[in-house]
Amino acid sequence: MDQTVINLASYPRSGNSFFRLVAWKCFNVPNSTVYNEETSLKVGRHKKLTDIKQNGPVLIKTHYKPDVTTENPTIYLVRDPFACYCSLAKAIVFRTRKDEDEKESEDEVLEQFINQIYECHYGPWRDHIKAWVPRHDAVPVHFSDLIKHPVRVVQAALMAVLPADTVIWNKKTAPAYGELKDNQEDYSTPNPYKWVDKLTPQQVLRIAKNESSALRFIKV
Repeated sequence: MDQTVINLASYPRSGNSFFRLVAWKCFNVPNSTVYNEETSLKVGRHKKLTDIKQNGPVLIKTHYKPDVTTENPTIYLVRDPFACYCSLAKAIVFRTRKDEDEKESEDEVLEQFINQIYECHYGPWRDHIKAWVPRHDAVPVHFSDLIKHPVRVVQAALMAVLPADTVIWNKKTAPAYGELKDNQEDYSTPNPYKWVDKLTPQQVLRIAKNESSALRFIKV
């Protein structure tokens, strides 16, 4: 089988699932993951790479840092650390909401991220982005662009790592624009940077200080 494996790397909560939804529904590009063997088959996700029975490109989702042996073309989703940490705190609280022993508020979890004491096995945002983006083959995709122009941005990213004639619009499965929007939480507001209302000025300054070595990679 002739497959082209493409890394779709990102820090958690940076739009990875949404990118894969658009790639699958609009361009028939399937995807797998390197860390979860129990993902569902919806939006083209497969339990194992070997389950994908079609030639052509395959996106591999990963939140891990690159391995020294990784030579696959790479698309890296960039979202600023302010939004990532706010979204991560919300997701963690949601996932543990039924566990009374681990029940914490979003503000409490967020403070742990800001103070760099939360045990996130992906490491801090700054280390993650600096491990991926400087790679010569990494194609950066900014979260703010992705949610504004999903089809256009995904198509451009795929064409940057694949021959143009292999990135084919799938008219039969491509959803309406509104359907794509419904699958992205931040689409409900024109401004994707919800952290402006969530973080205090002091928290913004602390995050900016902690992540200062990599802030040059974000889009402002």
